[in-house]
Amino acid sequence: MVILIIPTLSVRGQSPAESPSEPEAVPILKKMSEYLAQTERFSVVVRDGYDVVQESGQKLEFGEVRKLTVSRPDHLRIEGDLN
Repeated sequence: MVILIIPTLSVRGQSPAESPSEPEAVPILKKMSEYLAQTERFSVVVRDGYDVVQESGQKLEFGEVRKLTVSRPDHLRIEGDLN
């Protein structure tokens, strides 16, 4: 199973806990998303890690590396361990 999480950006309601850098970050993120929306092909390498605690209390660390390639309008290729 592959789960792809894509963060979204909401500019409408500003949180009372807004960080001082957020007003500067919004235009940068908008520019980046506009660029990606126009790009016909791009790829990204995802390095992910997570821990699993066994019943014995021993902690095991796992890591994964995947390459995602998008070719518009209708291709998504994922390379790596998909277990």
